Parts: sequence; structure tokens; C-alpha cells
Amino acid sequence: MSIKRSDKNPLITPKDVKPSQLGFRVDCTMNAAATTFNGETLLLLRVAESVISDNPDIIKIPVVEEKNGCWEVVVKEVNKKIESYDFSDSRTIRLKPGDKTVLYLTSLSHFRLARSSDGVNFKVDEIPFMFPDTKYETFGIEDPRITLIEGRYYINYTAVSPIGVTTALAVTDDFTQVERLGIIFGPDNKDMCIFSEKVNGKYIALHRPTPKDIGTPDIWLAKSDNLLYWGDHEHFLGASDDEWDNYKVGGGAQVIKTDKGWLQIYHGVDSTQRYSLGAILMGLNDPIKIIAKSKKALLEPETKYEIEGFFGNVVFTCGALIEHDILKIYYGAADEVMALAEITLTDLWKHLGLKIKLKSEQKCVDELHLEFTTRLKDSKFSPKKLIFEGVKGKDVYNITVPFNQNGKIIIAGRVESRDSEYSEVIFFEENNNKWYPVKDAPKYKLQDPAVSIIKKELVLSGIEVFDHPTLEGFLWYKTVFFKGKDIFSLRKFAEGPNGMKDIRFVDLDNKIGIFSRPQHPEGKVGSLGGRGMIAYSEIETLDNFNSIVIENAYHLSDQLDKEDWLGANEIHVLKNGLLGVLSHVAKFDEKQDRHYYSSVFVFDPETKTHSTMKIIAERKMFIDGPAKSPDLKNVVFSGGLIRKESGKAILYVGTGDTEAQTVEIDDPFLEYENL
Repeated sequence: MSIKRSDKNPLITPKDVKPSQLGFRVDCTMNAAATTFNGETLLLLRVAESVISDNPDIIKIPVVEEKNGCWEVVVKEVNKKIESYDFSDSRTIRLKPGDKTVLYLTSLSHFRLARSSDGVNFKVDEIPFMFPDTKYETFGIEDPRITLIEGRYYINYTAVSPIGVTTALAVTDDFTQVERLGIIFGPDNKDMCIFSEKVNGKYIALHRPTPKDIGTPDIWLAKSDNLLYWGDHEHFLGASDDEWDNYKVGGGAQVIKTDKGWLQIYHGVDSTQRYSLGAILMGLNDPIKIIAKSKKALLEPETKYEIEGFFGNVVFTCGALIEHDILKIYYGAADEVMALAEITLTDLWKHLGLKIKLKSEQKCVDELHLEFTTRLKDSKFSPKKLIFEGVKGKDVYNITVPFNQNGKIIIAGRVESRDSEYSEVIFFEENNNKWYPVKDAPKYKLQDPAVSIIKKELVLSGIEVFDHPTLEGFLWYKTVFFKGKDIFSLRKFAEGPNGMKDIRFVDLDNKIGIFSRPQHPEGKVGSLGGRGMIAYSEIETLDNFNSIVIENAYHLSDQLDKEDWLGANEIHVLKNGLLGVLSHVAKFDEKQDRHYYSSVFVFDPETKTHSTMKIIAERKMFIDGPAKSPDLKNVVFSGGLIRKESGKAILYVGTGDTEAQTVEIDDPFLEYENL
């Protein structure tokens, strides 16, 4: 789990805000609601102001009182030498030590709009958007949340007065005019968070009553027909046994709908009064059902601006947004400044312990091909042949995906005569749409190269062909591996078992995944490996790679019909932690001609589950050309895939065991990356 604080933190501080009137100073800019409007990110900022006092023994208290039918700011004075008053909390003045009764707040809060075109750099309006002006707001208005519901922006907030702490509601359509709708939860009740859509015909909200006699301040769920009158109250969440929220909990940001459920970023308080943030995921059709909850804090006070401030050791949110699968949490830090933290939804789901459930169905290649042709019926493609020079008329095929080496784009390709199985792997670089051998680059007597970056090193693999040790006139093979900082420093470090191709590595941060292809030595159908299946194993470093690891690999034995075969070609680590496997599937037809197709599936390395195989390319999609032999005319061998931000991908393949081609297709992993 990786949550990242903005490099611009704190985004807004008291010095960025002009006081609302003379003689006031801004103490806190915190706990802002967040939304988007007219292409901008808006924060509805809680601005807490106090009155400047020229006497160190006198605290000047701003409150709102009614005068001649209008609500005006009045300044009261309190002498700090009064022994019956408790001044230990910077936020309040209490009647006496140990008494929870609050006489005054030391500041008066109102709401100010802050606007940003990038969600990071904000400009704060000079005048308040909302200012206290009812008898329920004489001590101020606090902690707003904005929820866009049916095209209108509803603002719920805490209204504070000697009568108690209540929840009020307002609405705006343009962030210019605002209409107060009144008190919707009586005292003491705060931290209301409204769902953005009705659920089963009802508006839903979380709220946090604070019992003064029996009970604890827990989160409750309520329902309404009109957002004004609430009922059907149910207890939702209390303090847990987890260390970070074992004292009390309360609502945070507005409730956000995701495809996994309703998401609430809430606050939890521990026994030391340390405020942290966590996440709850609720059922889309039954929000009282908690799907997942943070066992550990998602965000906790760590930085100086979170630990030190008006009231330290606090991170507290009233607003969050999801943009491009990133959750942006705007939060108040130390009750003084505004900050931003971001986490991908993938990492958030991991934090919550959600498991992706992959479903797989075993099929034969003919079934997969029928699905492919049905899915892409009437689709048009624009394939391109790669042109290679400097190879003395030999064929270049089964290429790798292009990769960057010291600022140059390189491809490795299999180079051989049409009448031979003995080939070389040569590195090529592009010049004017043609590919030329890289000067002074090493060449290897190998077939079917593959490249990957493992622990910042380039890894090259290829198939070494040699005479079969027992079957005269037959060839045998094994995969050999090289690594180095670039193509000029490659050195051999490992070999795979005899008779095995299509071994691929993937860097998984703290380990290395290995996809291999066990098969029966004679390709015997029904035996272990049969004509070729995919297996998976893991190692800590490349030095741990050996045949024993391959022999003990987990077999994905339920992917294809036993008459067919397959292998992995290139591995992509998706944003959600799944592995996207570019592969090939193959079959014999009734004439014993081979049919190879480019294919994909995704694999979960934690659960060892995988999706159903899917064909993504066939020979008919590419430009006509020669085949090494008649039985190979329908061969497409996957080389690599370049994924693009547009949702498209460039597929690199070998065709007919003679040529290399590319074609643009829809990104085949995109649907899995959004699981």
C-alpha cells in the first residue's frame, strides 16, 4: 500500500487567507469539502479566526449575536486569570478543570472557497462564502461536506452554539448563491456524510451522535425521502480493537460510489487523541453491510505540519475525489493547514484486503478462435511489415518488442536461412523505417529471443538448438539466459531444462515471477505437460533460478484442451497487481498444419488463479507473405506488446516463421486492469 502526500503540502495555510474583518487573524485553514465545478477543483475551506488581543491576560472571543433582526459579530473578553476557567485546550474555554461544558470557542469559523485548475495550487476567495448567521451558529460553522446529488451541490456542516452541536444543510447550484435549508440533526450530532445517489429509493447518510450519559460517539446510518427529515437509524460502526481507532470514530469525506461499493474515508482516534484516517467499503445495494475496513490507518500524522499546529497529531478529512483511478484525499493537518494525499484505487483495495476473483473456463483453440472472430467481426486493421537490412537475404522473425538501450530503440530478432533451423539472434536499430544490425553488438546462436528488465538489468533469453542425445536425426533444445546493464555487457548466467521453451521472467519488486512451459518429451497428449502448458514459480533473485525451481512450478493445467498447446511470450505487471500474460495458443488441423494465434490471459500471483484465455490476433490480420514451410502458413508468434495511454496497443509478432509485423489493436489488458 502506497499513499503519497503532495510535494506541495501544505496546500493552504493561514497566511494564504485574508481575515474577514479588521482586528481578526486567521488561525486555521482546515477540513475543507472538495468537489469539481466548471472544470476547477473547489475546496470549501473552514477558516477559523480569532480576535487580536493587545493584553496577554485577555482572550477576546468572537461570537455571533442577533441585533435588530440581523446576526452580527460581537467580541467578548475573558480574563485568563479566572481560576474557575480551564484554558488547557487551545480550541475552547471550559467552566472548570474536568468539566466538559464549553463556555466559548476561542475562534469563530466560516467557509471560504478555494479554487484550482490542477487540484494542487489554490487561490482562496477574499470574502466568505458562508458566514454564521443563525442562533444555531453563534459559535461558528465547521467541517463542511459537499455532495453532488441530482445536479445540485448539497453542503452539510456542523453548526455550533451554546444550544449544542448540530448538523445543518444548505444547497447551491453555482457556488455564488447558497440557500440554507436548516437543522437536520439535533444536538449533539456531527460528521454527517451523504451518499451521492439514492439506494433502494432512499437518500442515505452517515452521522455521528455524541451521547452525554450512556454510550459512545459511534457512526450511525440514516435514511430520508427528501434530505431534510431522517429516520430508520441503524448503528453502523464504533471504535474497534485496532490500535489506531480504538477510542472513537467519525465520518470523513462525502461517501463516494465505486464499482467495488460505497467508499467512505473516515477518521479514527486512539487513546492518545491522535487522529488518523481509514477507509470503509460498503455494499452498493445494502450500505449497512461493511465489505472491508482498514485494519491499519490509511493516513496518520507523521510530518511536521501534521504533528505540530493549532491542535497537533491530527489528520482529518471532509472531502475526497476520484480522478483517473486515483483517490485524492484533501485533509486538514494539525487543525491548522490543508494538505493532499493520493492513493491509487488498486493500492486502496489492497489496503482493504480485497481479493480479485478471476474466473477461468477451459476451452479448445477452436472455441477461442470462434469467440475471436465473432468479437472482431467487420473490424479493420492496418498491419505493417518490418524491413530488415544487413542480413544477407536471411529471414528475420519472432522479434522482441522494441526496448530502449542508452537512448536507442533496439529490437532483437531471430535471423536464419529459409531452409535451416540454425539461427542467430541479432540486435537491430531503426533508421528511416528500416532496421539495421547494431554495430559491434554481440550475436548469439539462438532462436526466438525474449527480453525483460529484472532488477534494473537487461535479461535476454533464447533457444539453443543441438542434436538430440538419443534420437538420431532429431534436434533438441533448451533455453539459455544472459544478463547485463546493456546489450554489450550481457553474460550467460543460467540454462533451463532440456526440452523447454518459452521461459519468461517478470520483476515483482521483492521477488521474480517465472512463467515456464512444461511438456512431455514426445508431446504426448494426456501426459504431464502434454504438447505444452504454462507453469508459474517465483524466486528471490536471478541467482536462485535452476531446474528444480522449474520442476516444482505450479501448473496452469486447466487453460486449454489437451490436444492443443500454448506458451507465455511477455509479461506485463498491471496497475492492480495482476500479471497480464501475452502468449500464444496453437493447434494442429486435420492436415497436421500448425495454427498459431496471439493470445492473452491474466494471472494473480497471490491466489494462483487466472482468467480464461483470449485470442487477440490471427494470421489473416497481417499482410500476406511467405511461410518457412506450407504447414507454417498460419503461424502468428507473439513477440511483445506496447500499451498506449489511448487504450490501444501495438502488437509485435512473427508471421509464417519468415517475417516480422506489427498491428495496432485494442489494449487487451485494459479490461482486467480495471477489475
